[in-house]
Amino acid sequence: GIPEKKYRRRTIIRDSNVLIHSALNAHGIALSAVGIVQEYLDSGTLVRPFELSITAGGFFYLVYPEKSLRKPLVHLFRDWLVEEVRRSEDYHSSKKVL
Repeated sequence: GIPEKKYRRRTIIRDSNVLIHSALNAHGIALSAVGIVQEYLDSGTLVRPFELSITAGGFFYLVYPEKSLRKPLVHLFRDWLVEEVRRSEDYHSSKKVL
């Protein structure tokens, strides 16, 4: 038979925006959170090659200067963000506490 070819060339993209646009422009495949690409999946612009999903571990941090806490809008934004995370499917499936 034909000898197996080993591909060693790969590109690692750490910026999710660049990653998604690379996939949209047919430069390869992308591993992404479904929520980021849902509109492209819904429209058929991108497709899932298989139905496998994984839960990625990790945490996100909201950081801001301490003096910002004196601003009501910062409190409103922080409270809104925490509530959105708590309502998310990922939060409930991971059982992480904020």
